[in-house]
Amino acid sequence: YHRTISLVYQDKNGGTNIVYSEASMDNLVFSSRTTLIAGSNWNVSSTKQAYTNELVFIASNASTVVGIFLKGNSPQQQFEKTFTSGWNIVGMPSDVVDSNYLGLFPNAENNTLYSYDSGSGYSNELHITEGNGYWVKFSSSGSAVFTGDALNTNDLDLASGWNLISGISCSVALDDVTDNSSIIEPGTLFGFSGGGYVASDVIEQGKGYWIYANSAGTITLTCNPPVVTLAKSRSAAQIRSDVRLDERPQLVFSNATGTTQTLYFATEISPDAMASFQLPPVAPFPSFDVRYPNDTRLTDEDSPLLEVRLIDRTAMSARNLPLKSGESYVLDLMAGRQVVESIPLSEGETITLDQPYLTAIQLRKSLEINDVITSFAVEQNFPNPFNPQTEIRFQIPQHEYVEIRIFNTLGQEVRNLLAENREAGSHKIIWNGLDNGGREVSSGTYFYSVVAGEHHIVKRMVLLR
Repeated sequence: YHRTISLVYQDKNGGTNIVYSEASMDNLVFSSRTTLIAGSNWNVSSTKQAYTNELVFIASNASTVVGIFLKGNSPQQQFEKTFTSGWNIVGMPSDVVDSNYLGLFPNAENNTLYSYDSGSGYSNELHITEGNGYWVKFSSSGSAVFTGDALNTNDLDLASGWNLISGISCSVALDDVTDNSSIIEPGTLFGFSGGGYVASDVIEQGKGYWIYANSAGTITLTCNPPVVTLAKSRSAAQIRSDVRLDERPQLVFSNATGTTQTLYFATEISPDAMASFQLPPVAPFPSFDVRYPNDTRLTDEDSPLLEVRLIDRTAMSARNLPLKSGESYVLDLMAGRQVVESIPLSEGETITLDQPYLTAIQLRKSLEINDVITSFAVEQNFPNPFNPQTEIRFQIPQHEYVEIRIFNTLGQEVRNLLAENREAGSHKIIWNGLDNGGREVSSGTYFYSVVAGEHHIVKRMVLLR
């Protein structure tokens, strides 16, 4: 209900003076009380906090300053949220009377509101709770208007791992989020726009986001963050600077809506920094997504496998390719685990990807075939991962006795694949996933060792049954 509040000063003779009257706040209550000592002349001033809706009265005389605080419910406000056709991540920026999502979002489809729990995964929901983020699918683009009490501060309980959260009644920079235990992993705040994930450093009003917590705990979003904050862990920008990402080998993908995703490869960083390059769970289909199989956007491999999901024509380009003399890169476009097409990849060249079958891309180095081989080299096996067989290519500059052996992660020999003299030139050999006894080996990581004269190279490969 609505009431008028007045601050009244009563002197020792019983007289009263109204020094402040306020008629625009709801349900006002005293949050602190004080008594002004009689026999002095007091000056009273007042201010009203825009975000907290708190009245602050300061009474002072020649030697004393006294604060009186009165706080009321936040006034009702309206917030408009736009959305696009298809899947969106949404939240609720105010305290509304009816939180049924079908009433809040007129264009939302039935049974498409999903919350997320890092332990149990997705759950179908009907109502939206402040602070939580939700996937919801819209039949067409449009907007929704939220009418309710402003949500100017909110404590969010995060589980260890990925969390779907949403913003409050104002936009809050990630650096201004109160995170006393430093549980937020830098670089892991992602919104969803243009059909794909977009890294962000601001939690905007009413929007939903993925965020990664390195342990369970509580963070606080507020519209008037404290001026003094605790020391924070390294920011995403600092990590990017330390790793010097702009100079690293990278593949850049851009879809028709302008959403861009960048994957880095042949880059070694510390395990602590690696946590900042994780990606959220894959968005519902259809969506634009490019990542490595371990759900990251950075790898130390120089010939990695990429998992790809495209919804329209996508442009791809490469920067800072780590090539030596005589080497080049090839993109093997795959449907499942089968290579359908191979495309040469050059520095700065833009390649259009619109193949409907495309689910994965194998980036691999290829040795240029010259009339005269001048160096010893071994290619990454292809395909990798593989099932049931893979090809190993190598080149030798002169006649040599060549040995190729396969080992498991315990260092035990699994297969003696080759032990014979080979002439100078390029060669290839197939491993069919069998051991020396002709038995199928299990899925897992294996190493192939290629020895030719004084030269010796070991590379890793993965078998997936």
